[in-house]
Parts: sequence; structure tokens; C-alpha cells
Amino acid sequence: MEERIAELRERIRELQERIQEQERRIPPHSVQPVHLRELERLEEERDALQRELDSLEGSGS
Repeated sequence: MEERIAELRERIRELQERIQEQERRIPPHSVQPVHLRELERLEEERDALQRELDSLEGSGS
């Protein structure tokens, strides 16, 4: 279980970096739907992994 927790933490960190990069790539005035969809997809994946991590950490590992 500790290995899975470490994997989740690393993947969440990677996703957070990608989210920040995606946010920097979005132009301030002419936002393209494709940029928003990608940002949303990354955030949803990060949130799902965070929920899994929270569950594992809360299970008394």
C-alpha cells in the first residue's frame, strides 16, 4: 500500500505541474475550448487520484 501511496503522490505532483503549464498556455483574451477541455481533464484526473490517496491514507496505512 505504501508503494501505491508514493505512486499517487508522484502522479498528482506531475499532474499539478501539467495543470500549471496548461494554465500558462491559455491566452488571456481568446481562450480556446480545447485548452479549457484539457485543463478540465487534467484537473479531474488529479482530483480522482487525490480522492484515492485520501482514502488510502485514511485507512490507517
